[in-house]
Amino acid sequence: MVAKSGMAVVGLENRRNSWCEKSMDILEFEGIRFRLARRRVRRARIEFSLPQPLLVVPLRARPEEVLRSNRESIHSRYVRMCEKWRKAAQLELLDRNQEQIHRLAAIYLQRYTRMLGVERPQLTWRRMTSRWGTCSSKGVIRLNRFLRHLPEPLVAYVVFHETLHLVNMRHDRHFRLSVAQVFPNYREVDRQLELYGIRMRHPDLGTVLVNM
Repeated sequence: MVAKSGMAVVGLENRRNSWCEKSMDILEFEGIRFRLARRRVRRARIEFSLPQPLLVVPLRARPEEVLRSNRESIHSRYVRMCEKWRKAAQLELLDRNQEQIHRLAAIYLQRYTRMLGVERPQLTWRRMTSRWGTCSSKGVIRLNRFLRHLPEPLVAYVVFHETLHLVNMRHDRHFRLSVAQVFPNYREVDRQLELYGIRMRHPDLGTVLVNM
């Protein structure tokens, strides 16, 4: 999303450099506290990330003017992000052990490889911070260990998504149609995965929201 002044307003999905600043000023604007970072950039942008939104401005820019000129878009986006954070904080996390989630994923992997008519791939697990799973061009599927905390329908969806990449590596129209045939509610599932992703990256989310 780009506001009228040309300042990019981005969401939680764009978190580059959000945590790499060792010392930052805090700037308050109409009830919203921003971490302020001056960098060698051409234009300002806001990253709506926890624990506070990050305002990145060119070295000689006036941050107050940037905020004032983008007031409406900032408030609108901030309200939406806060609502996502609150929903994420209320999610219940399941407590499966490693054996249980491995067995569950294997069941769905067998089901979907048969459905799609592909050979069963190598399945590995690793800790990830921005993806629920990946499928390499060599046919190796890697799943996020945090899946053990998610409801079974979401686990099934992630396994199907990655298994489908054995047939189609792109996220094109044909891929989305194939997903919709098995998961007609895939848009809602994607929204749920986004919320669980926020919860995964911020285990102390409830405390952060109280202090905002």
